[in-house]
This record gives sequence, C-alpha cells and structure tokens, in this order.
Amino acid sequence: MTTTSQTSQVKPPAHPVRSTPSTARAWTVAIVLFVFMLLNWADKAILGLAAEPLMKELGLSASQFGLASSAVFLLFGLSALFTSTLSDRVGTRRLLLVMAVLWSVAMVPVLLVPTLGALIAGRTLLGAAEGPASPLASIAAMKWFPAEKRTLPVSIVVTGSLIGLAVAAPTLSWVISNWGWRSAFILMAALGLIWALVWLVVGKEGPYLSADTAEDTEAAAKSESVSTVRLPWWKLLCTRTWLCFTLGLFAAYWTSALLLSWMPHFLTSQLGFSAVTAGNLVGAAALLCAIAMLLQGLIGDRVMSRGGSSWIALGWVSGGAVLTSGVAMLVFAVLPGNGVVNIVVMLVAFSLCLAVGSAAPNAIAHIIPSQQHGLGLGSYIAFGTSAGVIAPAFTGRVLDLAASESDGYFISFVVSGVLMVAAGGMLIALGNPDRDRKRLEAASTESRPTA
Repeated sequence: MTTTSQTSQVKPPAHPVRSTPSTARAWTVAIVLFVFMLLNWADKAILGLAAEPLMKELGLSASQFGLASSAVFLLFGLSALFTSTLSDRVGTRRLLLVMAVLWSVAMVPVLLVPTLGALIAGRTLLGAAEGPASPLASIAAMKWFPAEKRTLPVSIVVTGSLIGLAVAAPTLSWVISNWGWRSAFILMAALGLIWALVWLVVGKEGPYLSADTAEDTEAAAKSESVSTVRLPWWKLLCTRTWLCFTLGLFAAYWTSALLLSWMPHFLTSQLGFSAVTAGNLVGAAALLCAIAMLLQGLIGDRVMSRGGSSWIALGWVSGGAVLTSGVAMLVFAVLPGNGVVNIVVMLVAFSLCLAVGSAAPNAIAHIIPSQQHGLGLGSYIAFGTSAGVIAPAFTGRVLDLAASESDGYFISFVVSGVLMVAAGGMLIALGNPDRDRKRLEAASTESRPTA
C-alpha cells in the first residue's frame, strides 16, 4: 500500500510557466465544450422521445423499456470515476475526442439489429462513453480560467446539457414523427462525429488546474492557493460539502432520469398531449433547467468575486433550488388535470433542481487539491448519477405492479419529491465549501513531510 507521505510531494517545475491564455481563446474552448454537453444529453433523451414507436416495434413492456432506459447509466458512474481520475494523469483533450466518437458508435447496434438486446448494448456503451462528460468538460473549461472567473464559464458548459435537451426534445420529436425513430439515431451519430472533427482542431489543454506538465502545475499554483499534497481519497469524499453536493446530484439525476425516460410517455398517455407537444414540454423543462444553472453561475461569480461566502454562493442557492423543485414535485403528484397551473408546477419540479449541477463542480474544486480534481469530480458523478440506473427501472417496475398506471406515476413522483426535499435541506444546512477547504488544508499541512 502506498502511504500518503510517499505520494504527497509534487516535483518543482522544470519548465517556464505558460503565458496567460487570451480571453477569446478561453471562451472558444468553452463554447465548443458547451456543444459537447449539448450533444451529451440529446443522446440520452432520444430513447424517451422515441418510446412509443420503439415499444410498439420491439414489443417491449414497461419493465423492459425501463431496463433499457436504465442501461445508459449502468456503467455511467464507474466510467466517470475511472476516466476522470485518469484525466489527472493524461489530460482531457484525447479523452473527450474518444468519448465523442463512441457516442456515435453507440447509436448503431439498434439500427442494425432492432431488438431489446441490441438496444441495451448500445445504451450501455453510450453511458460508458458519456459518464465522464460533465466532469471532464468542467475540468477542461476550468483549465482556461483562473479560480475567481471560473464559475460562469463552467456553468455555461454544464448548461449545454440542458440546452441540448431543450433543443433535442422538440427537434427529435418532430424528426421521429415525420421520419421514424431510426432517423433520429442516425442524426445524433452524425453530429457526434462532426463535433469530434471540430475538437481535433480546437481542443487544447489550458494552463490552469492541469497535471499534465510541470509548467501547468506552476500555473495552477499561481491561479489558486491549493496544497500540492495528495490527500487520501476518503478524506476528500467524506467532507460534508462533497457528500451534500453528491446527494443533491443524486436527487436531481433521479428527477432528470424520469424526465428523459418516462415523462414523454406520461404526458401522452396520462395527460392526453400529442407526442410533439410532449416533446415541447420536456424541452421547456430543460430550458428552465439551463436558466437555473446560468443564474447559479452568475450569482456564484458575483458573490465569490467580491469575497463572499461560498456557502451562500453555492450551498444556499443550489440547495434552495433543489428544495423548491422537491416541494413542487409533491404538489404536482396530487394535482389533477393538465391545466396551466399543473404545467407550471411540473416545469418547476423538473427544472430548478439541476442548479446543483452548476454549483457542484466549483464547490468541489474549491475544497480539493488541484491535482486531485479528477478524483473528486469523477467520484461525485459516479455516485450522484447512480440515480439514473435506479429511477427508470424502478418506475417501470412500479408501473407494471401498481393498481393503475396513474397510481404508478403518483408513487414515482412522490419518491422523487421526497429525495429532493431531503437533499435540498442538507445542502442549505451543510454545503459549506469554505469550511471544508480550511479543514483539508489543515490536513494537508499535517500530511506534508518535514524537511
């Protein structure tokens, strides 16, 4: 076993420090990463949007479709943990390129062999390739911005996932309605390959937070006062901040998994909307998610650039958003009909919670040594997104076992609401990065070998 003292020191840089990147170059990379995240969630949304024709053509029950929906998250968390930790050693550029190519490949199996097995195989591969997307895109963006200017660009990059859903839901619903579900799979495969070609030209490693070269290590040290001591993983993952933000992501991902996999079906079968209208409503929820995440980023940047508390900027704001979504979900579960009030409550329930996805990368980066950001963010994604494995399959099983389909959806919405209320309350009470940063810095000092 390797002891902390054996791995605690980073060799001093042997190369000159890179120059500070231009603002235009930094934002160009951020925009390309935004598109990367846009495609990420469009790929995940495609199955829920194609639910009706797919279930009919493949003869799938609710449980089988729920299993296929959960498959995308089967290796999602493990891949996020492994690949994000690997990025601490090899960087993000090549990993992002390979991931985008695999997204396109994952669309092929069900096109060639339209069976449940091929569908599950493709979705499993997609999840394995998409799991590291959020932490790697966040790290890649953070490498181009100093700590005090990082919250907004990272929020924009992460928001790409929701914009992707907002754009994909109505667009892919229209494509599926007019040309069938196969055309949507072909379209997403082509877009993934196009992004990979663009990244070959644009993608580079930035000078901040990078563990790739010695000069990057010195630039990171200039950017923020973090320790160069590597701490044991359990000290990092047992902080209240990491635990609270991970629970917040778990609750938000549970809700998002419902939105992606079952809400189009709920809106058509229970509320009587057309497939296109259902897609528009899912897209509207995603757009509100994006707005919530951007507001989190703007508030976080404003508060922290003025020397304010990260507890308020990150913990309180994102916790309040998750809590509000939880309360709205419980109200939505008991509201009858499909009137304007019901739709507004539904949109709030499925949207505000993902503000935690904007705050968490910065909160975790705030407390964890720079050379261990991949471990911290990868673990956060691995545990937080495990809800995506459970929620669709759980809902499908509940729908099959409940006295009626409406009863099954009621149970599913209540479970989601309770999770968000609990997670939001914990974030407000305990999600304090400033406090945990000081504790880890003290632990780093104690772990540093004496001369």
